[in-house]
Amino acid sequence: MKNSPIISFIIHPGADILLLVALITIYAGWKKIHKAQGELVNDGIYKYVRHPQYAGFMLIIVSFLIQWPTLITLVMGPVLIWKYNSLAIREENEMLKLFGERYKAYMKVTPRYFPFIGSLKGSFHPT
Repeated sequence: MKNSPIISFIIHPGADILLLVALITIYAGWKKIHKAQGELVNDGIYKYVRHPQYAGFMLIIVSFLIQWPTLITLVMGPVLIWKYNSLAIREENEMLKLFGERYKAYMKVTPRYFPFIGSLKGSFHPT
């Protein structure tokens, strides 16, 4: 079956752009966190999101779901997103122990994954 023009010219390039944004996000977070050598990082990309690497991995998963919506990607995508979210919550609890009130204040003003989703600052946080 041949792809429709809308899939070929809009959907796939859009997913490619999403993939590129994800890779840049992961790299920016990785670079900042490794330069910090154990100190609290709340500048650079961390000024906008608390977990840029996990956000980037989630964007990669979405990009793959758009480009290759196979049974395995449809099943594993949500599982991987759930796992990254669980890791983020565990890391936040560790950061609260290490940095206390400084990290708590940071959490209040910085969303977990995506800066443009203001209403979901604590996105996916279980109650």
